[in-house]
Amino acid sequence: GGTDSEHRTRAEQGRDVADIDGEDWLRVQPFQRRRRYRLFVGFLEGTMIHPVDAPVEFEISIGEYGNKFASTTLPAPSTTQPTNPVYDGSHYYYLPWGQTKPCVMLNSQWEDVMFRIESLNLICRTIDRLEGHLKDVKYLMRAKAPLAESAGKLIKLLDELIIDLNQPLLELPQKNITELDKKLYALRDDEMKRI
Repeated sequence: GGTDSEHRTRAEQGRDVADIDGEDWLRVQPFQRRRRYRLFVGFLEGTMIHPVDAPVEFEISIGEYGNKFASTTLPAPSTTQPTNPVYDGSHYYYLPWGQTKPCVMLNSQWEDVMFRIESLNLICRTIDRLEGHLKDVKYLMRAKAPLAESAGKLIKLLDELIIDLNQPLLELPQKNITELDKKLYALRDDEMKRI
């Protein structure tokens, strides 16, 4: 994630590079603009388990959130209850959950990057729509469709492309943006206008 400072790294000879300490990482988290997400998982069955001598549990995680061994996030209950597998009578073991299925809920927070994602989604939708229309036009040409039908489809393609390219990109927020965000925005905006 990003903070309110700019970091520049350069490999220098004779200096070791170290990971950010977990405590330092947790200390800057409250200052980042975050979005909260919640994942609900319901387990229907656990079958075809190889023989084990210990109880089995399932863990869910999103990145470091939910990972029992992660040091950069606060611990969260992200596992099912440990259950001893039962032999199925043929080859495998299963978990005897019966009518009571385990459910796990995991909360996580992530840096708010919607302004990056939405701009990219707008461009990707434009590309997908253009490719779909081009495929239709090529099909009509291969099928030797009447010229008026092919021309109509091509004109529709160009009209929708013009409409898509006139859609403005999502504006950058005033805070928490990097130089890369500014350059990407300018590049994408210039390319959309140039087309």
